[in-house]
Amino acid sequence: MNKPLINKVIWICGAKTGIGLAVAKELIQKGARLCVSSRDGQVVKELEGRVKALKCDVKSMDDWHHCAKEITEEFGKLDIFIYNAGDCTYVDDVEIKAEDFETMMDINFHGMVRAAQVVLPLLKKSQSAQFVGMASSVAWLALPRAEAYGASKAAAHYFLKSLRLDLSQYGIDVSIICPGFVKTPMTDKNDFPMPFLVSSERAGREICQGIIKRKPVIHFPKRFTYLVKFIAALPHFLEFRICRSFAK
Repeated sequence: MNKPLINKVIWICGAKTGIGLAVAKELIQKGARLCVSSRDGQVVKELEGRVKALKCDVKSMDDWHHCAKEITEEFGKLDIFIYNAGDCTYVDDVEIKAEDFETMMDINFHGMVRAAQVVLPLLKKSQSAQFVGMASSVAWLALPRAEAYGASKAAAHYFLKSLRLDLSQYGIDVSIICPGFVKTPMTDKNDFPMPFLVSSERAGREICQGIIKRKPVIHFPKRFTYLVKFIAALPHFLEFRICRSFAK
């Protein structure tokens, strides 16, 4: 076991499938005391009896407060919080629908803000607190059809970067997860090539190691994320031409 996580009380929001489930399995192996929240309060069989299951709709402040109360009553503390809840909607044929943007922002960004409002008072009481949020490598580079999804992830990325500055005075670390393409039920729906696709198991390992090392940014696979960063650093006309070529 990796000693840094033994007996740490960790709360993951969103761990039923994909990356969240893989992270949960890794954390259990490393000795963490794990709480897992989902909209219906259920967990997959692999986690039954190994985690504390919590019901939390990320849109409901009442649910967030209730979960925090349950964790405090059972464990008396919270050391690490991981916001992994997320969804993806693409814009097809430049048909802008306000409801798609509202949904993406509500789940990928506003849910994280609601979480911060509730969990930060708990984290401030921990001697080794950490707030971990799921952004995306798309936050670094505008891509075709990603107006709604990308905007929500860019908002989450900025929020987490700013939060890191303000929480440093309290000794609370903030880690931003910026993955490339990961094979999950969500990406299985994609209808375009996904270069350097990695498994959710690898994503789980990368994220857990990043949490242990308390990295400010956890990004993978490196050959993809560094390529994205390189394109984003190019002069605008070159960046535009390259990204436009990705359009269907």
